[in-house]
Amino acid sequence: MELLIVLGLFVGIISSFLGIGGGIIIVPTFYYLFPALPPSGVIATSLAIIFLNSLVNIFNFVRAGKKPHLKIALPLAIGLGLGILMGGKLSIMLPGALIKKVFGATAVVVAIKMLLGGKPAEREFQEPSTKNMLLLGSLSILGGILAGVTGLGGGLIIIPLLIVIGSVPYNHLSLYSNTAMAFGTMVGVITFSLNDISFIQAPFPDYLMGFQKGYVNWGVALIVTTSAMVTSRVGVKLTQIVDANVAKKILGTMLLILGLRIIIF
Repeated sequence: MELLIVLGLFVGIISSFLGIGGGIIIVPTFYYLFPALPPSGVIATSLAIIFLNSLVNIFNFVRAGKKPHLKIALPLAIGLGLGILMGGKLSIMLPGALIKKVFGATAVVVAIKMLLGGKPAEREFQEPSTKNMLLLGSLSILGGILAGVTGLGGGLIIIPLLIVIGSVPYNHLSLYSNTAMAFGTMVGVITFSLNDISFIQAPFPDYLMGFQKGYVNWGVALIVTTSAMVTSRVGVKLTQIVDANVAKKILGTMLLILGLRIIIF
């Protein structure tokens, strides 16, 4: 319980500050805390947390006076939702060991990108063309497939798309990323919740088993999300006043260690 609360506090900051959803931290933590939990259970509960936490972050952004532009958010959300739907189906069919390796490799790649990459140049918001809207939607499907297979929220793919194709200003990246993830992960959560897992013995305490719905444990999701609410507003404020480079380097180092550990062990 205590570790889930600490996890939520950390997820609240990095999801609203960096816009990456928090799955890159949630998934390896779940693999560590619940080693007997099938990858599909890890992925499903991670997506549920990202869904709830994204809603909280969007609310805090709106309170801070930021609202997403639908011409950017809508194609991202639709593409991400379709991709997660496909990825979720794949995750149920693929061997658990393979999914863990895919996640570990993804974490290492993302970590290297974070450690070597710099802050995107500041820019003014530009309304995307129809061509770019279609391109955003198409490419975000790939992010959704990755999210459905690994339990990430898709923000790791969405952020680069927003920078390169969407021409979104740096301090608005997290807003659009969270908006897309809220819709996309909702699709995945519904899909995973409707699956029958009566043949799986989920390794949760008795007081949490009553919250099991399909592959999703809503008890775990609510504990992490509730604690994340405490720090979400902090992350929103950080997007306005702090250069993210230092935070990205720290997070990149942690991801590199976690990714290598999952691949090797």
